[in-house]
Amino acid sequence: VRLDVLYTPGHTPEHIIFQVTDTGADSPIGLFTGDSLFVGDVGRPDLLDATGNAVGTSEAGARQQYENVQRLKAMPDYLQVWPGHGAGSACGKALGAVPSTTIGYEKRFNPAFQQPDAEAFVAWLLDGQPEAPRYFGQMKRLNRVGADLLHTLHEPMRLGEETLLAAVKEMDALVIDTRPSSKFAAGHVRGTLNIPGANQQFSTWAGWFVDYERPTYLVAAQSEIPHLLTALHGIGIDEILGYFTPDIAEKYQWQIEQIAPQTAYELQQEGVMILDVRGVSEREEIHIPGSIFIPLGQVTEKMNELPHERTIITQCGSGIRSQIIASLLEGRGYHVLNLEGGMEAWQKAGLPQEQG
Repeated sequence: VRLDVLYTPGHTPEHIIFQVTDTGADSPIGLFTGDSLFVGDVGRPDLLDATGNAVGTSEAGARQQYENVQRLKAMPDYLQVWPGHGAGSACGKALGAVPSTTIGYEKRFNPAFQQPDAEAFVAWLLDGQPEAPRYFGQMKRLNRVGADLLHTLHEPMRLGEETLLAAVKEMDALVIDTRPSSKFAAGHVRGTLNIPGANQQFSTWAGWFVDYERPTYLVAAQSEIPHLLTALHGIGIDEILGYFTPDIAEKYQWQIEQIAPQTAYELQQEGVMILDVRGVSEREEIHIPGSIFIPLGQVTEKMNELPHERTIITQCGSGIRSQIIASLLEGRGYHVLNLEGGMEAWQKAGLPQEQG
């Protein structure tokens, strides 16, 4: 087997693809496309721009991605494609869930291959990208200077209740409760942040809230720690100091009330604030009239804009992201409710909605 390096700037200025050739047949069999080509999508070119590492490079990167697609179009349909990411990654806007594809399949079904010219491609690629997670800046730095080897990292210790309460009370650490949203809502330690560990977006969401200078702990079963660490290591969160088993958190009585859409609507009429924490494209497609919009990853920095004297109903697409923010706000002293089922449930209930 021979690997040939193809220079494919666009997602980042230094991006490359590895072309795999079977030397016995002396013809390529596939491509490791990294973040250039995904199943059903291509890598976004705006991350360095959005994270401040290379301001003003989004359009130039998009045009380079157009050239990459033209190059890939000229390749044989039978070539296998092994992308660097799948569904759940923030490196694109519509990544497929299957682990591999072929050039022929992407030519037929990938929207990037259907754009008629460079201008249409650039407009399509830059439109509707999700917010760039904060951790991309950290990953860029680690990729440049070199991350610590995994075998040198400390294994997180199982810790007790007193340590958990101290970490939350002193606000000098982030404690991520990885239990499902429903279990967290039923009972938890106030001040912990609920990010469900079983969700494929776990690392992306965690990256919005982790401060690389603060200690991080987990609430999770011992059996779940390895896969959680793998997910967090992938975004440069290497130092998890310890973990607490779910039984410690479950016995506490702090709860986040889950409310039905009709109840949320009635409360809104009485002056309760609805906070929409979805992405920009989701908001533009459909939203609740009169709701306040702050994307998930911006709530921490814009929290001071939210009035403490008003009850806040958190809302997202399905109720999971809004629960993350509900747990965050609750820990800062806000009175919060979570819209169960999110915008999907609101629409099914036939309640008012608007576009734009």
